[in-house]
Amino acid sequence: MTGTEGWVIGNKLVKEELHAQGNPYIPSFTANNEANEIIFNEIYESVNPRIDEAIALLSEMVNYAKYRPQTPIGQEFNDALNEAIRNAYLGTDPAEALAAAEAQVQRSLDEFYKNN
Repeated sequence: MTGTEGWVIGNKLVKEELHAQGNPYIPSFTANNEANEIIFNEIYESVNPRIDEAIALLSEMVNYAKYRPQTPIGQEFNDALNEAIRNAYLGTDPAEALAAAEAQVQRSLDEFYKNN
C-alpha cells in the first residue's frame, strides 16, 4: 500500500475498528507525505493534549526522517511497532511493549530465513 488513496482508506478503516473496540485511533506515519497530510489533518481527532503535542512533533520530524528499507517481513515489523506504540499509549510499560514487538519480529525473521 503506497498510494495516497490506499493509505487514507486504510487509516479510516483502522480508526473505525479501533473506535468500535473503544480504543483511540493513533495514526501511523507513511513514506507518502501527501497521505500523511490527509491522515493527520483530516482523519486524526484529538485524543488528549499530550498525545496531540507528540503527534504535532512527529508530524514535523517526518520531514527529516529516513524510512526503513524493504525487508522480507517489513509489514510485520511495521505492524508490531505500531501495536507496541498503541499499547504504550494505552498503559503498557513502553519497555515491555517494545520487548514484545521485538520478540514477534524476531520470530518472523527466524521463520523467513528457516524457509528460504
